[in-house]
Amino acid sequence: MTEELTISQSAYISLGTNLGDRMKNLMTALRELESCAGIELEDVSSIYETDPVGGEAGGKFLNAACSVRTGLKPRALLDLLEVIELKMGRTGKRECKPRVIDLDLLLHGDRRLREKGLVLPHPRLHERGFVLVPLCEIAPQAVHPVLEKRICDILLDLGEVEGVRFYSRFPQKELVQG
Repeated sequence: MTEELTISQSAYISLGTNLGDRMKNLMTALRELESCAGIELEDVSSIYETDPVGGEAGGKFLNAACSVRTGLKPRALLDLLEVIELKMGRTGKRECKPRVIDLDLLLHGDRRLREKGLVLPHPRLHERGFVLVPLCEIAPQAVHPVLEKRICDILLDLGEVEGVRFYSRFPQKELVQG
């Protein structure tokens, strides 16, 4: 049985892909997320093309972020994200490798959590321009619960963000906005 909270709250998820039909991968991941019980899609950012950061050489990534309302506890939400990744063909969760899809739970309300396989807020959120740029687009006023700073201020503190370029609006954004 899926764990649920009694109060629905916002959570933020990053989406990334650099293998295959990247645009299709993002759209499929978002559709899968929308179809999950206990999750209501609130907003989705534009798509950004980004250079790979560290690790094994691979093609450029497409990255986006979305916000959801959910009554699911963080572990249950993360488990759903991992099911979507596996369903789409992701093998392993190794960092800095080419991937069909990567779904990361960035923030879950104002929760701070550190347990095996799950750290909230995401431990490298504040260092990654490819995550902060799309997240700032949809949630500039969201507050990082450890740094106690707004996402827009964290992005400003990061300085010039290289290797992150606007690619397109998310084709499904119209569905989210009604």
